[in-house]
Parts: sequence; structure tokens; C-alpha cells
Amino acid sequence: DANAPALEHGSINAKIVDGPGCPDAKTTGLTVTPLLNGDDVDDGLKNDSVEGSKTAWTTAGDFSDLIWTIVQGDDGNHIWNGVDADGGPTDTALVSPALTVSATDHFTIAWKQRHVFEADDQSSFDGSVVEFSSDGGATWTDVATIADPGYEGTIGDTSQQAHNQLAGRAGFVGQNASYPNFDDVSIDLGTALAGQTVQVRFRLDTDEAGGADGWDLDDIAFTGIDNAPFSGLVE
Repeated sequence: DANAPALEHGSINAKIVDGPGCPDAKTTGLTVTPLLNGDDVDDGLKNDSVEGSKTAWTTAGDFSDLIWTIVQGDDGNHIWNGVDADGGPTDTALVSPALTVSATDHFTIAWKQRHVFEADDQSSFDGSVVEFSSDGGATWTDVATIADPGYEGTIGDTSQQAHNQLAGRAGFVGQNASYPNFDDVSIDLGTALAGQTVQVRFRLDTDEAGGADGWDLDDIAFTGIDNAPFSGLVE
């Protein structure tokens, strides 16, 4: 349909009616809502809607490919989920490709997130931070050293560092106030990294106990970069 709006969620319903071996008609069926009317591009984007068939992001840390996965919601939207795992301490991250920061424009990072991490009234056992590297991932620095990311509390305390590498640091903790809704987060790093090639990572640390839904990320966008390394769906 030439008049159909671009990148619209369609609706496809599959059901069984009097199928062989199925005596009861399944009238409700299974409905999926894929995005239609888009082109799936391998690169050329400065933002990641998590809707393409490929991804430029990589994962790091032990068992990170099990902790970080792309999941689909009931509405057909896809998000990155970093699960708050149990069974052992974890230190993993979702890592961006190399980003060429503009020599003049402000470098900003924006995304949507929600999270549920293990916590009680006294302590936040698990949590997450956002970090950047300007040396190819050899060393990482918290974005909070340049701008306020809106961290919500302290991840444990230093006595818990054997169980969580981020213990004692500020980070995203507990459950965000809007849960299960997403919050918009935006960080303006100004020109502090002007002209450099950097990577950004969403780092998630959990202790060996508990387990929760974890960290959901969507619509990750960058401004003030000269390259466009992300894949996804475009009109």
C-alpha cells in the first residue's frame, strides 16, 4: 500500500480452526506485531532503536551473551535486557562500537531505561553504571566524572566488593520509580571528549544471590559524533 505510513506495527494473527488432531478450535491464536514498511540497514545510523536484524553492540564479561539479550515485548517492540542474574557474581557490559566524537559539537548520550535490581531497606546489592573509554577499552571511566547521569544511590558498600565489583560506587539501583514504565535519560558530556574516538558501555554488576528482571534499554541515541556505526530499521 503506497499510502501506508512508514515503520508501522502491523498485526498478524495465526490460529488453528479444526486442524487435524486439534479437536478444539483455537479462536484466539497467536498475534505478532512486526514493524512493517522499513528498510533493514547494516550501518549509517547514529541511534539504535534495537529493531534491526543486526546489532553493532557487543557484550563483555563472563557469560555476558546469556545475561545481555534482545527481547521482544507484547507490542512488538524490541529492547536490550541485562538480567539481574543469580548463581554467582557477574560483571558484564553492553559495549558500543567506536564513536568518533566531534571536535566542536557537544557529545550527548540519550536512551530509555527501566530497571529492577536486588535490594532491601538497608542495601542495594546489585546495580549499574555508564562508562566510557578513549583507549580502545583498556580503561573505563564513569560518565559521572563529566556529567550527572541521574544515579539513584550507592551500590552496596566497600565491604561487599568481593561479591560486586561496583560496590561502594554510585549507580542505578533498586527499582526505578516509573516501573514498569521507561524513563528518559540524557547525558551531555559537552566537549570534554572532543576529537577523540571513544566507546560507551552500560555496565551491570550483580552479586551471587537473588535475581530480578534487571536493566532494560531502548532507543539509544548519540549526538555530536562524526560517524554513524549503528544498524536498524529506517523508513
